[in-house]
Amino acid sequence: MQDILPEQRLEILRAADPERTWYSLDDKRVCAVCDRIFGGRQVEIQRDQRGRFSLRCPTPACPSTMSQWFLCEVSPALYEERGGKLQCEFPFL
Repeated sequence: MQDILPEQRLEILRAADPERTWYSLDDKRVCAVCDRIFGGRQVEIQRDQRGRFSLRCPTPACPSTMSQWFLCEVSPALYEERGGKLQCEFPFL
């Protein structure tokens, strides 16, 4: 989708991916399928005919879903702002 303002993009990411916390567009995710690391600005956003949004890995032809993307890095400023406490997305850690 084109012409999405950064604030709108972050809102879409948060609404379309309720299982994961998107702290900012600068968060880095790693795709467990293709091993690509990408940020919220790179996620491909598509909208269906009913107006629902779906998120796609930015790697061409990667079949992953949002549940296969894991937070691997957040903005250092945000980490400090939250007192070093962010939601862990790796249950084994």
